[in-house]
Amino acid sequence: MKMPLTYYERTEFTEHADEIVERIINDEKYSMLLFKVLALNIRNIDTIAYDWDETIFEDRSLFRSKLIELLQHAANEAFALSKQAAATAIIERPRPTVELRGYTSRDLAKFFGVSQTTINKWVKQGRFEGVSRTYEGENLYFSPATWFTSPNGKKYRISDIVAQYEEKHAADNSNSKNELAIAEEQIAYYTNKYKGKYEDTLGAKQDQWTPQEEMDAHTWKFYLKKLNVPRDSR
Repeated sequence: MKMPLTYYERTEFTEHADEIVERIINDEKYSMLLFKVLALNIRNIDTIAYDWDETIFEDRSLFRSKLIELLQHAANEAFALSKQAAATAIIERPRPTVELRGYTSRDLAKFFGVSQTTINKWVKQGRFEGVSRTYEGENLYFSPATWFTSPNGKKYRISDIVAQYEEKHAADNSNSKNELAIAEEQIAYYTNKYKGKYEDTLGAKQDQWTPQEEMDAHTWKFYLKKLNVPRDSR
């Protein structure tokens, strides 16, 4: 779906989340349904919802607080996905590094996600077209053009399996870096906004938060937790 959430849109949404909640929460029946639908479909929800249950609906103030937290989390996850999609779009499909003689059985074990014993078993079963041992213990090398027949009968070129492996790991590394960068960016934003560490600012006036400060506090704590940073260290 080509509908990215920009940094400006994410900021606009989170800064007005309390106003959005005030409009939503007036309808008791559908606000609870909306809350459940969102909570059950948003990524990484366990980071904030590990102890949530239906008792939160019994206290309007608590429900309001959790709904703000949920919307804030949803906006941040949507923004993270948008950045991830943008980064993935500009990553060239990696080309696997190939030795002149081809891949070893150890290489294939890594690419297929199995043990070397399994690779050797597949060689004996003739699953690698044109590859066999002439004597026990012979070191085999597999050409990228070699065809592999899977247990369900489908055929794949080794070069395609390697490309999929490389592409997946490139995406995983990119996702991890993007999420860390977003967390660092958000922590720096709130540290600058409140002119100090969490514990010295919002953390020190927890019972006196304004609606905006409450929303910011939840987000700040979320990103500190994401980086495993003690709240009094930033």
